Amino acid sequence: MKTRLFWGNLLVALMLTACQHEASQPDASASDSLAVDTTFMQKDFYKQMKGQTQDGMPITLHLFHRGNAMTGTWTNDLQGIPERFVHNTDSTGEDRFFPFLSGPGDPAIFKGRFTNSMTLEGTWSDLTSGKTSPIRLLVSKDGVAGLATEYRRQENCKLRERILQNPPKGEIYWADTLCSFIGLDLLHAQTGSAEVDAAIEGEMMHWVCKRDGKAFNDYGAFLNSINDLKEGYSALEHDLSVVTNEADVLSLSDWTILNEGGAHPYSEDLHINIDLKTGKVIELADILKPDGMPKLTEIGGSIFRGDDGSGEWMPDAEPFKLPSNFAITKAGLLFQFAAYEIAPYAAGLPQVMIPYTEIEDLLLPGGVVARLRGK
Repeated sequence: MKTRLFWGNLLVALMLTACQHEASQPDASASDSLAVDTTFMQKDFYKQMKGQTQDGMPITLHLFHRGNAMTGTWTNDLQGIPERFVHNTDSTGEDRFFPFLSGPGDPAIFKGRFTNSMTLEGTWSDLTSGKTSPIRLLVSKDGVAGLATEYRRQENCKLRERILQNPPKGEIYWADTLCSFIGLDLLHAQTGSAEVDAAIEGEMMHWVCKRDGKAFNDYGAFLNSINDLKEGYSALEHDLSVVTNEADVLSLSDWTILNEGGAHPYSEDLHINIDLKTGKVIELADILKPDGMPKLTEIGGSIFRGDDGSGEWMPDAEPFKLPSNFAITKAGLLFQFAAYEIAPYAAGLPQVMIPYTEIEDLLLPGGVVARLRGK
């Protein structure tokens, strides 16, 4: 069973201060050769970067630069499970990226710097073996959609204002003094085709703008729905990130957290898969042969339970069913369960990664997966 846990074992660290000298200063001629044009860092950007370690581990980095902050995802393409990271700068001025979610990847540290706008060079350190090897990541654009970020937020402070104007004599619950809100950390695709971009935007709005069984036509109407809240506290956040973006396949994750003042917030990780050639959502029917679902479910159940059958799940989840929520990765199909769907809350959000190598005979020949795998 694959489960995402907070503050896992992967540490991704990027040193992007390209103009800093090393502790041992080079001579003047060497210093001139290290001069790098970093003006590109003055603008917001998205870069997909690829490379591999000396022992052949392929790495894909989806890097977003916004203001002075960096966010994104890192993936070992042999495993296919993305790791999100957030950015800070330490006391030495080094930019570092720490994961706030982690999959079952090997613990590692990556440090690097841009040598130009297309190249990130550094070292990859395996914390298990203690081995460190150089790595160079290059910008990849073939079949890759451009992505622009946007953050939108709408607050409702009516309840807070009413309580603070005439506070009760008893203790005020902490949530009653907060503004309710909806926050959207969005991504907008840029394929070069206005028609395809519009289709993708429509699919993504339909995917994000839902709450309590109600769908909204656009982001504005969805955000304004927080003003319908008359009592209580509600904080809803959507945070979109990249799982896959190549070979005209775009797979996104929407990490959603809903906090209504209870014992714990409710979280889920939703995925959408889009064909960048058409702007349409990719369904399992576009990936599997017509009779492939029963066998796929059998294989997924075996992987989830583990080799010894001791996977943590709820007995009433029998018979095993794969969720409709899945992502297309380089390594396989990643199925994501919701909290309580198949395991107790303490198990987090269980995942099942089904490698393509396990389902070769189930895949449609010439389909989107074949395109992604270069077959």
